[in-house]
Amino acid sequence: SNINSWLLGVQYATCFGVELHVNNIAATYFAIGEGFHVGVIDAGLIASLFGWMNLFARSSGGFFSDYGNKVAGMRGRMWAHTI
Repeated sequence: SNINSWLLGVQYATCFGVELHVNNIAATYFAIGEGFHVGVIDAGLIASLFGWMNLFARSSGGFFSDYGNKVAGMRGRMWAHTI
């Protein structure tokens, strides 16, 4: 019944779904893509960098979301998620 909870839930689900899809297909894309010319091991390493980047991006996004909530309530949280 709370629209804010639904908005954050849908946003998280779509974001995480895209992340899972990229993590699953990235190594194959780099290994057989025409412009990359890397082996399977190197393709896996390159693809894993996306997952490592998400560790930083998720934690910093959570920090800014919590800060926005502290300063401006749910409106601040939504601004942090929009940016």
